[in-house]
Amino acid sequence: MDQANCYLKHLIGDRIPDQYRGLRQNIREHAIDLAITDILFLGNLPLPLSGEPRPPVVSCGVIAPSWHDPAFSVFTGKLRRFFGVAI
Repeated sequence: MDQANCYLKHLIGDRIPDQYRGLRQNIREHAIDLAITDILFLGNLPLPLSGEPRPPVVSCGVIAPSWHDPAFSVFTGKLRRFFGVAI
């Protein structure tokens, strides 16, 4: 579990401040009405906490391990052979 926490902190958490600064810069420099981000882009998490004016944010995407139907998962279903995933 300690290794997983280390991965989360350094591979994901450490990127949030830079992503947030980049997002904030784009919002300042362009007339943005709506920010659309990928579900794994976490730089938008600090936006509502900042108290600064901001456009609405929509996050969307698909994370393969969250697919609940094993028949169509690239990890367990028929598509496994197509993508060459070895389990």
